[in-house]
Amino acid sequence: MTGFNIKSISFAGKNLVDEKFIKARAGIKRPIYFLWIITLFFSSALLGALFQIGLAAAIPNLSSEPIDASIFFILIITLTLTTFIRGFPAAMVTSLLLVILFIFLSTILLASGVPNADHFLEGALTGLIILTVLGFGIFSLAVTVTTASILTRNWAASGITFSAVASAVLTRNIHLISIEAQAGVIISLAAISTSVYISVRALSGDETAFLVRKISIALAAVGGTSFKSANLTNADFTQAILKNTDFRNANLTQTRWHRAKGLEFARLGNTYLSDPKIQKLVVELDGQSQNFDGLNLMGVNLQKANLKNASFIGTNLNQANLRYADLSNAILRQAQLENADLRGATLTGACIADWQIGSSTKLDKINCDYVFRTLNGNEFSARLPVAPSSTFAPGEFTQRFQILASALETIDLTFTEGIDWKAFFASFQEVRSQHPNSDLSVQGLEKKAEGFVVRLEVNQEADKATIETQVKQRYSEHLQLIEIQYRQQLHAKDREIEIYKQQSTDLLELAKLAASRPIKAEATAMVNNTEGPKYNLQGAQFAGGFAETVEGNQIGGVINNYGASLEEITDLIAALREQVQTFPPEQKDNALDLIDDIETDLKKPEPDPGRLGRKLKQLAAAGTAAVTIAGGAATFSGNLNDFTGNVLDLTNKLGVPIELVQPSQGTP
Repeated sequence: MTGFNIKSISFAGKNLVDEKFIKARAGIKRPIYFLWIITLFFSSALLGALFQIGLAAAIPNLSSEPIDASIFFILIITLTLTTFIRGFPAAMVTSLLLVILFIFLSTILLASGVPNADHFLEGALTGLIILTVLGFGIFSLAVTVTTASILTRNWAASGITFSAVASAVLTRNIHLISIEAQAGVIISLAAISTSVYISVRALSGDETAFLVRKISIALAAVGGTSFKSANLTNADFTQAILKNTDFRNANLTQTRWHRAKGLEFARLGNTYLSDPKIQKLVVELDGQSQNFDGLNLMGVNLQKANLKNASFIGTNLNQANLRYADLSNAILRQAQLENADLRGATLTGACIADWQIGSSTKLDKINCDYVFRTLNGNEFSARLPVAPSSTFAPGEFTQRFQILASALETIDLTFTEGIDWKAFFASFQEVRSQHPNSDLSVQGLEKKAEGFVVRLEVNQEADKATIETQVKQRYSEHLQLIEIQYRQQLHAKDREIEIYKQQSTDLLELAKLAASRPIKAEATAMVNNTEGPKYNLQGAQFAGGFAETVEGNQIGGVINNYGASLEEITDLIAALREQVQTFPPEQKDNALDLIDDIETDLKKPEPDPGRLGRKLKQLAAAGTAAVTIAGGAATFSGNLNDFTGNVLDLTNKLGVPIELVQPSQGTP
């Protein structure tokens, strides 16, 4: 439909996706146009006559009733001046309040028996009638003149104004020439002038004349081209003439309006075009250095727009077309860009702090040398790439942030008081089985200031809110069951713990007695029914003494005060080392570091039970995390229960209170 005449054609409710209306001419056909002009001329003449007829009936004998005349002129002056200063709505309210005040005062004077108080009341009531006539007439004539201006520009508006004046004068000349007649003509001319002033303000977009403008545009669109409720997604109205066109309730997603004319006088309803700032942006495609913070730009077409140094803080740009737009040095902090198309856009120097992108955001072929990730006042910081002389390689920005966008299909569970891995793993497995099509998996674990964060990954179609709620509920339920089990275990272990503590104390005393003479000891560890290697413990310190040729399964340097438990401790540590070999790489390294730390602590003359307890607790958590990350215990040869059992046995052998190893139980 490029260049076509589509005046007075109705496309209401039609599916016009991707249609081209380039240079199309919309609006009203000539027959309807001339009918409108005749109607408006007739309406203006009628309103001019109404001014005079209404005033003739209301205006009293001004020469004989000075009180009535005073009230009358006070109201006229108030209405006119307030209209010019604060707008017509404020003028009507002010004048009405003044009339009510006059009526109230006249009632008091009448009740007090003041002479001529009845004339004062009569003047106030007459003023109310005059105010009603003038208010209706001024508003109606303002709408008439504004509608004529929208349809025909200025010539018809001038003619309609003259028609109203002529009608007012001719109507009044029917009566005898008197002061009342002269006052009526003067008041009519003042009212007509006020209407013209209101019309001028309405055409300029003044908020004080908003209602006049809205009604006039609606009237001028009657009989014009209609796209009401049409689907205009990706339609193109480049350089089209769109005055007197109806776009109410139309789908304008990514519709192109570049250099379109007459939109300011189209019926736009609640579409984004109803905002003059947005309308100007999509028509001119030039928003350089402008502020669009917090605006709803959802679905706008800004392809190839100049948006350098523009600010879009918190702006809704979801589904927006920003292809090849220049966003150099723009502020996109907290901008919403779900389903937005930024292919080919320029983002060099832009601040993307907390921008909201997703896997649906199109970032292909972005032109970008560097961006900033933090906004402090008006200053950008946290440059990426970090080095001032570095820039993104071709395609690097797209690759980096497209991966990030895809990763945003996640659910973050924060545990502020620690996490019970057994409860989490059980709840995770249950929820995953309930949502087999969600691709639910553990993406990663992170330690933050507010607690421990487990990040779950799902596909784009998954119901993230439901999955999050279910995981939390299941975790809470399993936590309660495990709490009961822990209490039972603790009750059974209380006596055993006390015995181990006493044994440790006795062994310490025995070791002190033996410290003055050399010792020779040999320990052989059996791990998984296989004889382990011999370890040289020569020079190891036992509570102040030194061994000359101690051999056994060495756990590193020094073993303190564990007497007969030495061989069992050695076996357990060797078994744990073997089990962690089958962990995923990251968890394996973490677990081995923890075992090394435990061995280092055991070398000390008096190991700290609290520190040992924390390390053992972390070691147990590392095992459960390995299972969770791997997707289940079956993914590696070690058994989680055996691993956890070995950690607990080692805890007992070392005389560490089991409550120090028990996981903290916090809800997400």
